[in-house]
Formats: sequence, structure tokens, C-alpha cells
Amino acid sequence: MLAGCWLPEGPTCYYELIIMNNHMILLCHAVGPIYITLTAAALLSIVSPALNSLSSHGKTRLLSNKCHGNNNHESVSCSLYQRIRNFVLHSNYLSVNKGRFIDFYAVGSIITTITIIFNYLKWSGINTTTITEHEHWLPAYLLLIHLVRRFCECMWVQKSVSTSRMHVAGYLLGVIHYLCLPFVFIPINQELEQKSSSIVESFIVSMGCLYFQYQQHRHHVILG
Repeated sequence: MLAGCWLPEGPTCYYELIIMNNHMILLCHAVGPIYITLTAAALLSIVSPALNSLSSHGKTRLLSNKCHGNNNHESVSCSLYQRIRNFVLHSNYLSVNKGRFIDFYAVGSIITTITIIFNYLKWSGINTTTITEHEHWLPAYLLLIHLVRRFCECMWVQKSVSTSRMHVAGYLLGVIHYLCLPFVFIPINQELEQKSSSIVESFIVSMGCLYFQYQQHRHHVILG
């Protein structure tokens, strides 16, 4: 379908671009309910020990894995429900190494790159690319820089020991989060195309974002 979009003008290409754009808009709208669910789960984890255990990782997971006031002999007398609960929340069979954080940024980088390529094909296909369209996609470009940087940090800076783990439920939620995140930065409101920030504003925002990314990287190097 994308092959015809390399032709600058033509009804077939234009029709294909409209279909692609409609699909992208549907994906963007689908992200809303997903983020509402994720936000609700995050808030509930504050008051729910079970959800807190599912979301904990590394040192916090090791702490939550301890029996509260029980020694090994007393834990044998746990009820069946408690044993099942402890298995679901604390078993290493249902956990992955914390080093799998890199998967989050790999997924986010791939999806963000695809959306940016789609944007290029969309506007170059109808030959109407302007500075304004690129300005609306500036947050997506900055997000991609952040995701690639975090991927590289997980690969070469941060080291995870074998005992540092996270629950598979938290891992899957992280993958879903970074799978949906790029669509939050896609400009789908047609009214925005009539508005444009100045080059100075875009520059200040970009430099501010890059500066804070540098500070985060610097701290990750120190902690790594």
C-alpha cells in the first residue's frame, strides 16, 4: 500500500493516505481508555499491597518479598489462599530480570520511528510538507531521542544483577505503556495545523528538553 505513496500526486496515493490517516486516528483515540486504566491501576497500587507488589522491582521487590513478622517455620502453616497469593506475587517463576527494562525502550523506539516515517510518507505523498507540520511533530522527535538514549543506557550504562527482578505483570504493563506512548504525541487535531509556534519557542522547548535529558543521563551514569 505504501508503494503508491512514493508518487507525489495521484488519486490512488491520496486515497491510500486517507485510509492510513484514519487508522492512525483510531489508534490515537484507543490510547485514551488504555491510559485511564493504567492510571487507575497506578493509583490503586498506593493503597493495595497486592498491586504494589506487582509493580515493585529491584530492591523494592526484595523488600516486599519478605514475610511480615513470620519466620520460615511459621510460613509453613500458611493457608492455601496465602500460599497461592505468595506464589503469584513473589515467585521467581512469575518474574523477569530487571534488565528487561530495555524492552520498554526498544518497543517505544520502534513504534515512534514507525509513526514518524508514517508522517513523512503522509505529507511527502501529497507534497504539502511545511515547517508547521514538522513543528507539531517536534514532541515525537524529542520522545524518540529520549527512548533511544534510555535504550543505550540500559545496554551499556546500567547493570542489573540476577537477583534484581520485576513481576511479569509489571513488565507487561510497561510494554503496553511504551507501546501506546508514541500515539500520545501524534498531532491528529486538524485545527492545530492552523496554529504554529515561533522558531524561538520551539528552540527553547527543545533545548530545555535536551538539557533535562542530559541531566537524567548524568545521574544514570553515576548510579550505574
